[in-house]
Amino acid sequence: MLPSGTEAGMIKLKKRGNLSPAATTKEQTAMFAFGKKYLDALGYKRLSFCHWARNNRERSLYNTMARTGIQLFPFGCGAGGHVDGLSTMLHRALPMYERMVSAGQKPLMFLQQESPYARIADRIQAQMNQCRLDIAGLGQEYPKLAALAWLGRLWEDYGL
Repeated sequence: MLPSGTEAGMIKLKKRGNLSPAATTKEQTAMFAFGKKYLDALGYKRLSFCHWARNNRERSLYNTMARTGIQLFPFGCGAGGHVDGLSTMLHRALPMYERMVSAGQKPLMFLQQESPYARIADRIQAQMNQCRLDIAGLGQEYPKLAALAWLGRLWEDYGL
């Protein structure tokens, strides 16, 4: 989510012609490849599609475990979790989080019923976190996903 007023400001910039268009998929692919090559050269280890580690202290365990369907109780500012079909996120802004805790309130940003698609979304995100996506396998279990085979081929053509 954009900070308050940012979206309106971006719309104004775009209307005035002062905002560059978003990068194309091929441009984004080139930027990703550059970043990956740069981090590889520095000795970073790739943990997922968006996490790298300099040493073994960083393992991205939360991001890995959050997508396995296990019950996760959130603790701390910005933590999220899901328990018994409920999804929750604690406030991400430290001042609000601290204010609510000091007042004896639960620092919930939201608490909601999980989507009926939560488990399949978790499986897709878990696979992508491992830098892979088994569209054929997912399509066997969820036939509508089989129609996305073209996307996998496109990503492979782009070097992703």
